[in-house]
Amino acid sequence: MNRPGSGVKLAESGNSTGRIAGTTAELAQLTAAGPAAEQALLTTGDALLVLTDSPGAGRTLMARRAVLRGDGPDRWVRVMCTGHRERSLRPAQRDWARGELARVATKLVACHGMRVAIHGGATGADLYWAAAAHDTAQVDDVWAYLPFPGQTRGWAPEQVAQWHRLAGLKPDGVASLRSFAAQHYSVAALHHRNDAMIADADAVVAVLDPGKTGGGTVSVLRKVGTSRPVVTLDVVAVPSDWRQHGDGGDDVSVLVVGANTVLDQGLMRCSVTAPPGSVDLFVSQLDAQRRVRSDADLVFFNSPISPEGAVRLLDGVTAQVDLAAVPADVAVLSFAVAASDEGEDGPPPLGQIAG
Repeated sequence: MNRPGSGVKLAESGNSTGRIAGTTAELAQLTAAGPAAEQALLTTGDALLVLTDSPGAGRTLMARRAVLRGDGPDRWVRVMCTGHRERSLRPAQRDWARGELARVATKLVACHGMRVAIHGGATGADLYWAAAAHDTAQVDDVWAYLPFPGQTRGWAPEQVAQWHRLAGLKPDGVASLRSFAAQHYSVAALHHRNDAMIADADAVVAVLDPGKTGGGTVSVLRKVGTSRPVVTLDVVAVPSDWRQHGDGGDDVSVLVVGANTVLDQGLMRCSVTAPPGSVDLFVSQLDAQRRVRSDADLVFFNSPISPEGAVRLLDGVTAQVDLAAVPADVAVLSFAVAASDEGEDGPPPLGQIAG
């Protein structure tokens, strides 16, 4: 796959997220032993290192760079997304996927050091991910790995416009790197595109129907196996009446502790960004004086549904709220988080709630 951006010039600072490619001889200043090579390696910043004559050697160099810098294994600079096409998703699943991808992208930037979002240019999950990473999480770079130039043939005009924005090169588009696996459509071109994305990604986000046993998304996940961390968003679990405000990444509000937001009418979910089993979510229905009307207004793991059914705990970190069903004398929904005794790694920082 011919990717623009190849070259042997090293970054001038440690802040690069570009691509440095060359043969072992051309990149000898990085592959040699000793302090000089270590210093040269550190100057490459977060650049993707590719040794064109030695598959896998670039990842070895980047792992060495991470050790020299003191990076942990949970730092994922480049994150790709794979997922189903828009035509395979119900409208509710599309809205949910956009919101969840915005939440996940924000989390990956804040907690895992994501700086580059990689996408394959397809409708649905690919372009949702690019929009979420660029518009909401504000990543440094978006890389578009496209199967062939005529990818948008037969698409709706609004889909074509999104593709040009999210797969187009700067300054007209948002991508800083764009490449094509082939010049014409073929199944092989799709696989080459996917293989290139996997090779360059540190982690994978998958928008997946677990019941599917074939297709591009399933193929990607089989190829990834256990070689990369995978964050899976299960679209089957989305209720048919799921609704969010608006139609894009702005549907998700990330609140720090003590913050407030105004909620519109409709069905929504609020979730805590924390490892499963490490926290318990509590929701209180409060009147205008910020007081519960009775003990039944506290929704928690032992009482997971409010009396009228407006608030339901779906698990320890997610609550579903039907705002239209909230009693008229309830003015405030208060969300609280407590560290759970079930978490294996102890309580996490309880700093962000996204809903």
